[in-house]
Amino acid sequence: MEGDIFEAQHTYKMTRSGRYLTIVEAQGKSAGRGRRYYKGYVADRLEGPWTPATNHPRDVFAGAENTTFQKPWTDSVSHGELLRIGKDERMEIDENDMTFLIQGLPDSEYAPSYSELPWRLGLLRQIAPR
Repeated sequence: MEGDIFEAQHTYKMTRSGRYLTIVEAQGKSAGRGRRYYKGYVADRLEGPWTPATNHPRDVFAGAENTTFQKPWTDSVSHGELLRIGKDERMEIDENDMTFLIQGLPDSEYAPSYSELPWRLGLLRQIAPR
């Protein structure tokens, strides 16, 4: 994979389709800051080929461009993991009922040092297509 991918990659097996989903944190440049978001890729086999999971021009799986909040609290979607369906080490998800645990912060609280960033936890829930 190439581009602005950054870190925090996870690969899951989607139980309904039997396909695989890989998400990876990306770091875009917005107003001189490294606003974080996630890209997603799907494949029928672990060996690939991997294709973008979304139709968004930047392949955004979860980020400021495609998330909404009842009360806005973050401009970045960082260090996330999808909540799995089991209580074991298998990385299995239900692709029709995804919840994504993330850390985030608003641009106004961005600090010059990473150790000073006041990250907070939040959940993103998938909205079923209409």
